[in-house]
Amino acid sequence: MGTNWGSATLRAAIFFLAIFALSLGSYDLALAAPPRTPPGIAPTSVEPIGKDLYSYRWGPYRTMFAVTGEGVIVADPLSDEAARALDSEIDKLTAAPVKYVVYSHSHWDHAAGARVFKDQGATIVAQDLCAKNISETPHPDVLPPDVTFADDFQIKLGDQEWDLHYFGPSHSDCLIVIQPKPANILYLVDVLNPPFGYSMPWNALLPDDHIYNFVPFFDAVDALAKRDGVTQITGGHLSVIRGPDGKPAAAPALGPASAIADKRRFWDELLTAVGDEWAKGTYSEVIPDQLDLDRFADTHGYNRDEMWLLVRRLGSYYAGGR
Repeated sequence: MGTNWGSATLRAAIFFLAIFALSLGSYDLALAAPPRTPPGIAPTSVEPIGKDLYSYRWGPYRTMFAVTGEGVIVADPLSDEAARALDSEIDKLTAAPVKYVVYSHSHWDHAAGARVFKDQGATIVAQDLCAKNISETPHPDVLPPDVTFADDFQIKLGDQEWDLHYFGPSHSDCLIVIQPKPANILYLVDVLNPPFGYSMPWNALLPDDHIYNFVPFFDAVDALAKRDGVTQITGGHLSVIRGPDGKPAAAPALGPASAIADKRRFWDELLTAVGDEWAKGTYSEVIPDQLDLDRFADTHGYNRDEMWLLVRRLGSYYAGGR
């Protein structure tokens, strides 16, 4: 259902999520906090998204897990509290232990909490650079991976197969795309959040993002989706939509794969606009005031002040390079 982001109720929901996002500036606070959601949205949920595949939501965060007769595969554990709650939900479906935990990337607000599964004998899998990041910026709740890989890796357990793909730096330098089969969906964390594709990033300052590879990254993900006939994706966060009663509601965990191309278009159009202004000789700090920012007003989550900051950040990228 379409979203009227001008309604007072939804503005309140957006404000809530914005405050939550700002709280992530302190990862310790985010990791210790109980699940928080806008009024009217359940704090946690389990949602089937494929054969023996489930999305688990802890407040504004999402992860996924697959159940087989030989054990369970879990994506991001999210936090110690979230992982314990997730483990309880898994126990309702199977007595089998968690055999694998897969980090989408090494940021604490997604990678923390694996200890409850490690105690069951789980193997933690991540991209090579995640191990380096965790070693150099340790957190007591973020365990190092047991197995790492460079570009592609495959986990097979029972009738489930998870293909892990690395397409270079994006939201972090080690973020991967997870493709669980037979569901044949893509799990994309922090780079976009379905159903929205043409959308603002959570943090306009892009603190750990690799701008130079945004467009190539989405080109590669879109090519994967087209090659393998992927039509649906899931993300790492709650998306808020308008429910039938006009009040804020949780969007379904699955959204259209077309959001991948939409996000690619967002970055391409914005980077081109900033790059063209830089090529004219406009100083990077002046670019946000030279561009007509409202030309991007149809961007989901658009806020002119946030767009000003984002354009300023992109201008700095053009001024300084990689």
